[in-house]
Amino acid sequence: MKQLVGLMLMIGISMLYVQIAFAAEGCGHECASCHALSKEDAQKAIAKLPGTKVLRVADAPVRGLWELSVEQSGKKKVLYLDYGKQNIIQGKIISMNGKEAQPKKTDDGRVDMKGLDYSGALILGDQSAANRVAVFTDPNCPHCRMFHDEMNKIVQKRKDIAFVIFLYPLNPNPASDSYMLSQSVVCERSLKLLDDAYHGITVPQKSCAGGLIEKNIALGRKYRIDGTPAIVFPNGRINFGALQEKNFLNLFEKNRR
Repeated sequence: MKQLVGLMLMIGISMLYVQIAFAAEGCGHECASCHALSKEDAQKAIAKLPGTKVLRVADAPVRGLWELSVEQSGKKKVLYLDYGKQNIIQGKIISMNGKEAQPKKTDDGRVDMKGLDYSGALILGDQSAANRVAVFTDPNCPHCRMFHDEMNKIVQKRKDIAFVIFLYPLNPNPASDSYMLSQSVVCERSLKLLDDAYHGITVPQKSCAGGLIEKNIALGRKYRIDGTPAIVFPNGRINFGALQEKNFLNLFEKNRR
């Protein structure tokens, strides 16, 4: 009996250790905002799987994993890769309530930049810039604030790049602070108010007709935007998570067309 109790205690401690390890890697409910994985890096991570091509990278239905849509021997399937890029998981994810987690639709994950509805967007940078990068952002997201500061640096140096900003509250409840802040900024068409929101300055509450935030939310859901900031490059490729100026420009050059 004592041996059994000891064994159960050891298992409990081990499970607690795993939970702490995962918590140390995560960022609350915004894991996608601080962990980014490009298709190229995902391809390198699964290099030991012969004949496997990564089609799309997204957040998995559970925290701590990426979901990889891949093509293997002519068939499309889903794999999971941990944030440490040490383990590949193949198979179904089933929650404790017995429901199977559904993988996201397998495709190449591109956004149709020409088909975007810009009615609820703000433009940061030269309106006539040759290259536009779409950014889905939440005014209450600290990683979005970090990237917003980087965007301001970039447009000062690169007049050929403009950012199309879609206010995208992760909490879509109209009574939530994220929603009301997003609505106030978009209704006023004000980049200054967005700067204020990111830096803790009170933003006057505004409302307007047109359902602009609802349009942004619908657009984000169409392309399965489930974390912020989500950066959409000119070729339609999506990067989840904040990027420093240098890293952004490196990815921009790879995904400008």
